[in-house]
Amino acid sequence: MGNSVDQVVGRQIRYLRLKNAKTIEDLARDVSLDPAQVARFESGEERVGAQHLWRIANVFRVPIKTFFPLPDDTCPEELAAVQGLADVLVRRAVHKPVKQSVQKTPYRMTNAKKS
Repeated sequence: MGNSVDQVVGRQIRYLRLKNAKTIEDLARDVSLDPAQVARFESGEERVGAQHLWRIANVFRVPIKTFFPLPDDTCPEELAAVQGLADVLVRRAVHKPVKQSVQKTPYRMTNAKKS
C-alpha cells in the first residue's frame, strides 16, 4: 500500500472525478489508462506518476497543487515534505515536454549587430 501522500492524492482524484460526474472508466479513457490503474491511484495503492498527474489535472482543469491539500494544523515538516513532492512532480511534468520542444527547435546563433 502507498504512503499517506499517495492516499491524499488518490482521494483528491476520486473527489474530482465524482464532482465532475465521471466514472473510473471515463477518467481512464480521458487519460489513456486502464480503469484498474485509476482505481489503484484513487485507493493510494499505486503512486501517481508526474505525467499521469499532469494529464488528470488537465482533464479537470485544476492546478497540480490541488492534489496536495494541507490541513490548517499541518506541522512544518509535513508541509515541507508535501510541497517538496509537489515541486518535484511539477518539475518532472514540465521538464520532459520542454526538453522535447527544445530538442526539436534548431538553435541558430545570430549576430546582434548587423552591418
